[in-house]
Amino acid sequence: MLKLVDPEGLYNDLILPETYSGKIHARDLGDSHQVIATLPEGYSETDGPIYNGENQTPAVTVSTGTGADQIVWKKNTDYTLEWKNWNDDVYECVDASWGYHVIVKPADASENGNFTGSAEKEFCIRQRPINVNVEHISKVYDGTTDAPEDFQVRMDKNSILTGDNGLVVWEYQKNTSPILRSRFESAMVGEKLIHFSGEYHLTGERSGNYTFYGVKGTINPADITNTSVVQNGTLTYNGAPQTP
Repeated sequence: MLKLVDPEGLYNDLILPETYSGKIHARDLGDSHQVIATLPEGYSETDGPIYNGENQTPAVTVSTGTGADQIVWKKNTDYTLEWKNWNDDVYECVDASWGYHVIVKPADASENGNFTGSAEKEFCIRQRPINVNVEHISKVYDGTTDAPEDFQVRMDKNSILTGDNGLVVWEYQKNTSPILRSRFESAMVGEKLIHFSGEYHLTGERSGNYTFYGVKGTINPADITNTSVVQNGTLTYNGAPQTP
């Protein structure tokens, strides 16, 4: 038997049973106030790995409490993970896309398990950038953004994964219009991104997994050493400084 003694000594004769009955309730994985599910760094609804042709299965850390009271739970002991793509297919998180999900479920789904419900974390797979081989594009500063039109653009085949060879095709048609010409992003001297007037296309079964960022060119300073200077008009002495 247990005897409860209060500070004032008013209930010294109160007798309590040795044991008590009660219930420990399971935590709901879907309640963010009870359970925190965290994706690895670099994974989010708008971020994720670059497409590499492999299935992406990021882990999720499941914890409860904060600070000194934080408990990090064990995968496959306390919870399990399942990965789904936007089409709700299991274990098919390969292509560049939005809307991939990691599903967190209880490892023990019985009434005696520590967790109930489920939680979902969303991530994406980003397109793989294609490198472009192009003759160096440059011009002398002329105050305009016009880019030279006598250059050729070619896809760097090394940008395509070995498993995608033949499944991604590069097509580029240079625009010959004197009005719609390629232009530097700025008219000032320096290295600049060039916006092509021509159209480029990526076609093929896996073309959606790749993207093209463009190329850069250089605007060099104009040399005025041999520039001719012509004075407009004549000056007549007036006893004061004059600027022709």
